[in-house]
Amino acid sequence: MSTRSRVPPPVVQAAVQPIVRSVAAGASLTEVLRAVIDEANSVVGVLSSSGRLVGTISERDILRCLPPAGSPGAAAQSYARFLQLRAADVMADVDEGDEAG
Repeated sequence: MSTRSRVPPPVVQAAVQPIVRSVAAGASLTEVLRAVIDEANSVVGVLSSSGRLVGTISERDILRCLPPAGSPGAAAQSYARFLQLRAADVMADVDEGDEAG
């Protein structure tokens, strides 16, 4: 038996490779959350206005931005600030050398 791994045909590769949803850098955190939930992806790509990948946002990145538990008044203010965040505020930058293509 051969120890070489077989590369699946392109049709099979396309079926098993996840499609990563992307959002604009100016997208609201609500839009980012919707993309994560609707597409069942744990990572969302962030695109510049020219369509270039500039960052990624993971579920963990979003969780880090959640307001801490506290008094109801402070929690409401923190939540309001949370909702004002944009994708560019939360994303992890993509290094030029890491970008595919």
